[in-house]
Amino acid sequence: MLGSHRLTKWVALAALVLAPAWGSAALLTIGPDSSFVPRELTQLPTSAPVAGTALATLGDGSVGFNGGLAHDGSGLFAIGNDSSGASTLYSMTTAGGSLTAVGSPGLLGSGFYGGLAYRSGGGLYAIASDSSGKSTLYDVTGGSATA
Repeated sequence: MLGSHRLTKWVALAALVLAPAWGSAALLTIGPDSSFVPRELTQLPTSAPVAGTALATLGDGSVGFNGGLAHDGSGLFAIGNDSSGASTLYSMTTAGGSLTAVGSPGLLGSGFYGGLAYRSGGGLYAIASDSSGKSTLYDVTGGSATA
C-alpha cells in the first residue's frame, strides 16, 4: 500500500471529458478510497457542485492510480504506481471493468505522476519527473516509454 507521505505528495486527480460514452458529457476522475489510496474511478457531475458517483474500485490497494487518466475513444488508460514508485500502464473499460496491466508491471520505470494524454492517431503521452523535479515527456507504446 502507498505510504501516506508519498500519497499526500503525489495524489493528483486526473479528469477527462467523455462525450461519446454516455451521449452527454461526463467528467471522470480517479480519487481516493476510504484508506486514501487513489483508486476510485468516479464520474463527476458536469453542472451542479455535488458529490461524484463511484463507478469502480481499481485494483487491491497496492497500486495508486495517480499518474493520469486518458480515453482513446473506446476505453480508458491510467498509470498506476506502487509504493516504490514503479509505474505501470493499465487499460480498462469506461466503467472501470477489465482492469489489465499493459506490459509487465513497472515496465514504464518510475516517477510517472505528471499526467497522461491520448495522442491523435493513436498512442499516449505521459510525463515523468525525476528526484530533482525535472519533468520529461514520454511516448508510451505497449506499456513501455520512450523520452
